[in-house]
Amino acid sequence: MTNRNITFIHLDLGIGGAEQLVINLAMASLNDPTVPDSSTSRSHNTVKIYTSNCDQSHCFDEVNIEKRGALSGCVRVRGSFLPDEIRVPFTNKSMGGRALCSTIRIFYLSLCAIFDYWFCSDSNCKGNEETLFVIDVLPTSIPLMKFLLYPASYLKSKLVGILFYCHFPDKHLVRDTINGEVTNKNRRSFLRSTYRYILDYAEEASMSHANFVLVNSNFTREVVFESFPRFSVRGVPTKVLYPSINIENFVPPSENDKSSSIGPIVSLNRFERKKNIQLLLEAIKILTNRLPSNLIKKLNVVISGGYDVQNDENINYLNELKELANNLGVKDLISFETSISDERRAALLQSALCVCYTPHREHFGIVPLEAMYAGSPVVAVKSGGPRETVIDGETGYLVEGTSEAFAVALNSLITNPSKANQMGLAGNKHVYENFRAEKFCRKWLAHVDKAMEFAKAEKSRRVSIQFVYTFIGLLVLCFAIGNCYS
Repeated sequence: MTNRNITFIHLDLGIGGAEQLVINLAMASLNDPTVPDSSTSRSHNTVKIYTSNCDQSHCFDEVNIEKRGALSGCVRVRGSFLPDEIRVPFTNKSMGGRALCSTIRIFYLSLCAIFDYWFCSDSNCKGNEETLFVIDVLPTSIPLMKFLLYPASYLKSKLVGILFYCHFPDKHLVRDTINGEVTNKNRRSFLRSTYRYILDYAEEASMSHANFVLVNSNFTREVVFESFPRFSVRGVPTKVLYPSINIENFVPPSENDKSSSIGPIVSLNRFERKKNIQLLLEAIKILTNRLPSNLIKKLNVVISGGYDVQNDENINYLNELKELANNLGVKDLISFETSISDERRAALLQSALCVCYTPHREHFGIVPLEAMYAGSPVVAVKSGGPRETVIDGETGYLVEGTSEAFAVALNSLITNPSKANQMGLAGNKHVYENFRAEKFCRKWLAHVDKAMEFAKAEKSRRVSIQFVYTFIGLLVLCFAIGNCYS
């Protein structure tokens, strides 16, 4: 089996679904867990992760230096001095421009990765004949990378490929849309329209230069093809690779009998407005008007998730949610927990009556998988990725994105904990059979092989084209020389 250098380029290595995926890909790249250590066919790839930020107080254990994470030695922090958005000097007031700053940072990270590739002194890197660059979030640096890496195929006689993992088109993640749906009907200014047109065009054109593209769900794949018609025409191979969960980090369903007790109603999301967490608060308000007082007293709603003290949206949205809970009169039933530990996260998922997943048109959503594996049913909005992971009526409920619909689903579980317990056990089996890490690893390594095959085919086409151009050039030169002396 071929040993490769696999280099990941990711903007911010914090705590979130995209970051978890990158870590899972990197862990799967280190070696194939399905092949015994003693096997000669076992691969030993060299992995590097380039990022502009990896806060050790806000990152996954795998990249935590103090905890000696398996990937802590693979992380290369570059460009931490570059801003994530444009701010007014001295006042530090945000002026926006996050997409532009992200584009600049991804270019800088890509250049650093290419520089290290050309001048790498690591013996392991030098010994591998193939290198795959894996980029996610933004593809805009791919054409430049191919231009700068192209000579390596000949001067270093090594094969280089580029794979892009698309979580969701960036053109649909702007502030006046939520996952592709326009929320602000006001007409954009000419300057803003021009600004977005340039970035959106660059995203579509750049993605077309990847050797291979992966997406996190069929929903995302459909959105990509609808949003980027020129990309779909180019015929770049595009496959679905569902994110997985690391079963070793999560406990199986609790041995305690949950069929006769009402556990906490849990929400696990980053504190961002697009996560639509207020929907749960409004549903709880409806329940307080419908449930008998003895059941209301047993309600315990835990709203938790990733929280960055340097992120203005995280700070403002958490305050908005607390104010909303107070205004709705459900403050005493709600507890907010920010940036919880892995241990606390696992305990919540295991003990929950259910996990509410409120984002609309979520690209994939890793939380429902974690919840179902831990034995808790999921109540999710019937759109986007959850339609591909949650089996409606069997492992949870898929409902319309209204507080009324959520209240009805929650009511059925609160009044029948035994049913919630049965759904949770069914969810555990469903995740184990379809989304466990071993299956994810096999699929990922197979996609890596395919990406390198397409890179090799592209190299052959370039060589053929170069030969034809050289031959034609020589004929023209000979014809010109012959005319000079005739």
